[in-house]
Amino acid sequence: GQAGWASRRISKFMGCGKPSSEGGTREEDLVKAVFNKGTQADIEDVRKIWDYFDKNNSGNLSMDEVVAMQMMRLEFFRADAKRKCANHKKTMEKIGIECERMTNDFESVYRSLDPSGDGQVLWEEFSIMAYHVVLSNPFEGMLKDYRRERVMQRRGPQSSSE
Repeated sequence: GQAGWASRRISKFMGCGKPSSEGGTREEDLVKAVFNKGTQADIEDVRKIWDYFDKNNSGNLSMDEVVAMQMMRLEFFRADAKRKCANHKKTMEKIGIECERMTNDFESVYRSLDPSGDGQVLWEEFSIMAYHVVLSNPFEGMLKDYRRERVMQRRGPQSSSE
């Protein structure tokens, strides 16, 4: 299907994470700033993401555009998690596995952004669904587990950190 074709281009996204030298980096930074706000972003912020990925101004996101958006999202939140859990091996492994799973399932992201099921992701749908599908941190649960574990270790009876 369409996603299989798109996923062959994923290595390009996942690879180095370096911004492309095409000068499109300022817009990319704007998008990442919106990811950073997460679900606290306002509708103007959501529009920035839309404008960045609706490259041809068709008023409808193609599967390719959704794939590109999801790749940038996963890359952003993965780097964010790396900072938050100080590269904690077990947590980063879990995040890696979840990343892999999500990378193999673009159809469900597309479907989530298309609640009407008409095969088009329109702004009206995106502006509502983006909060749940695009701006939420896909690794939040794992980061919560990591924080809980850290607290337990600090409180734990075997405080042999000295």
